[in-house]
Amino acid sequence: GERLPFADAHFDVTLADVTVGELRDRAGFLADLARVTKPGATLVVATLVRGSWAEFLDIFHDVLTGRGKPEPIAALDAYLAAQPEGEGIARDLEAAGLGEVEVELDHWELLFRSARELLYAPVVEHGPLERWKEIAGKGAEMQETFLAAKEAIETYFGGRTFAVTLRAAAVRARKPLS
Repeated sequence: GERLPFADAHFDVTLADVTVGELRDRAGFLADLARVTKPGATLVVATLVRGSWAEFLDIFHDVLTGRGKPEPIAALDAYLAAQPEGEGIARDLEAAGLGEVEVELDHWELLFRSARELLYAPVVEHGPLERWKEIAGKGAEMQETFLAAKEAIETYFGGRTFAVTLRAAAVRARKPLS
């Protein structure tokens, strides 16, 4: 919800990274990126999209269900529904006045030797972990939920690699000259 600390039409190229999908006001942020992009310049958004982390989020949902936690389940369902798709980001950029929008999608897997390695990976710690913790609750409730998720991963995948899918979109757009 905060405005970027740059003047209008400041950048020749504007880039946004993988955390865009975690924002609560993605459309507002993308509109602000458009604001700081010079006319004729390019804006590129590279971010994870819906379907990322699916293997962990399925286990997380199962843990919340098993613990009988309806509020966190509803929060997780809302989080999943709000995850962007490449075309949704493209529509947000078009709504912000950008044109020549192109979407490129890709996916890959990250391999983890344990749940601990997953939860302490920088891509998780600096990405979705904060939101996942909010969903799980506060204090002891959050810690117990993550311990249960860790134990579930270790039970399901003990001794084997835990593969987690990441889906990404690179969305390019140009700010019109006038």
